Amino acid sequence: MSLDLNHVAHFIAVADAGTFTEAARRLRLPKSTLSRAVSQLEAALGVRLMERTTRQVKLTTIGQQYYDRCKPMVAALTDASCTAVEANETVTGTLRFTAPVEFTQTYLGPLISQFRTLHPQLNIEAHLTPDHVDMIDEGLDLAFRVGDLADSSLIARKVCAPKRGLYASPTYLQKHGTPKSLDELSHHQCLTMTLPHGNQWTFTTPNNIQTVDVSGPISSNNVSFLRDMVIAGQGLALLPAFLCEYGVERGQLVHVLCDYRPRSLDVFALYPSNKYLPARVTRFLDFVLRHIKQD
Repeated sequence: MSLDLNHVAHFIAVADAGTFTEAARRLRLPKSTLSRAVSQLEAALGVRLMERTTRQVKLTTIGQQYYDRCKPMVAALTDASCTAVEANETVTGTLRFTAPVEFTQTYLGPLISQFRTLHPQLNIEAHLTPDHVDMIDEGLDLAFRVGDLADSSLIARKVCAPKRGLYASPTYLQKHGTPKSLDELSHHQCLTMTLPHGNQWTFTTPNNIQTVDVSGPISSNNVSFLRDMVIAGQGLALLPAFLCEYGVERGQLVHVLCDYRPRSLDVFALYPSNKYLPARVTRFLDFVLRHIKQD
């Protein structure tokens, strides 16, 4: 026997209200919908649950027994449904995300602190790595990734596009000279990211867009390491401006070829689906998008 639980709930509502008209008013449904629901329930059970008159309904003996047993179960089901909705609207549980170290330290860290002040019941689990972690296998809610995205079933939202620049140390420039044009980069030691096309740097020039092939003795998936190698005089590198501001102020780094703007590496937030996302994910992502510093 297959029963429609909506039909059971409508039967309970009519029994409580005493008439189809009053039950329809309370539920804001057509009276015909309730009458059809009760009739279909009776047909499925093979019994008559109600005696109907023009003014009221009266439960049969079997109908009263059915009402007495079903009402607590319908009430429990309604309560459980409300609890599930409320839980999904409350920012609790553990938010698990992955992101590059430097992006988290500069951008996400301060925002996480502010967000937890607003939602102290939330726990944070941060997997900090520039590598692309499998979100599903690792049970992650969000992934913040930098640069071009591979085709996937994940939903992507652009977060920001931090400015980048070409930096070198005064020591390196004294020894090797300061490049005056992009063509001169082929004669310099260029430190690169271990990313697809990491040895191809694209710039917007005063007249067009130009891509140059570069090479050097050091590559890494960590921009802080490359920044430190640049400070040590090992070469030039394309680096996020926010990571180099302190070095420039202290005279450890020099911004070169300032008239050429490197192609930005967009930062995206990725998540598995738009449907039924927990409140901890939707609220945190909205908070980040509202408050993140746009360089």
